[in-house]
Amino acid sequence: MLKLVDVACIRGQGLLFRNLSRSINCGSLLRVHGANGVGKTSLLRIIVGLSSPHTGQVIWKQQPISQDMDYFRTQLLFIGHSDALKPDLTPHENISFLLALGKIRVDEDQLSQDISRWGLGRLKGKPVYSLSKGQRRRLSLMRLLYGHNKPLWVLDEPFIGLDPKAISVLVALIESHLARKGIVIYTTHQNVDIKSPINKIIRLDQI
Repeated sequence: MLKLVDVACIRGQGLLFRNLSRSINCGSLLRVHGANGVGKTSLLRIIVGLSSPHTGQVIWKQQPISQDMDYFRTQLLFIGHSDALKPDLTPHENISFLLALGKIRVDEDQLSQDISRWGLGRLKGKPVYSLSKGQRRRLSLMRLLYGHNKPLWVLDEPFIGLDPKAISVLVALIESHLARKGIVIYTTHQNVDIKSPINKIIRLDQI
C-alpha cells in the first residue's frame, strides 16, 4: 500500500541516505532504526509529506502522495517527536484542537471520559505547561484512540517519557491497528516488543 521509490535525502550539504526503496503492505510494522543524525526523523517527514525527497517519491495506493496531498493526509495519523501541544490550553482543549486538525470527530462527553481513563482526568482543567513530560506525551498519544480510520500511523519516538503501564497501553493500540490491517511506521531507541505478522526494519546507518 505504501512504497518508497529510490528516495534520497540531503540535509544541509550532507547526504543522509539514497536509493531507499521499500514496499510496506497492509498489516506491516516498520521500524526505522539508526543512531542519532542518520536521518530517521527526516525520513518520517518525507513519508508524511512534510518534506520533499531530494530524489525519488513516496507512493500511496499506487499514486505519488504529491499528486493529492489533501487526500493522503486523510489517510494519515502522524505524531512527531514534539508533542505539538499548546502550553496555555488544557488537555481537553488541546486534544479537541488536534482532532479537529485531523478531521476526527469525537463526542465531547466521550472525550472527557477517555481523558479520565487515560489517567489525565485530574489534570484536565490545568494548562498543559504544568504537566510532566510523560503526561504531555501521553496526552499527545491519545489521538491514537481515535485513529482506527487512519490506515497509516507514523510515530517518531512514541515511547519516550512513558512509564511501563503507558508503554503497555500504547503497544496494545499499535497491535490492534496492525490487526485491522493498518500500517505503523515508527522510530525508537527503546527495546519494545510489539507483536506483528509482518515486521520490517530500515537500518539507515547501513544505507
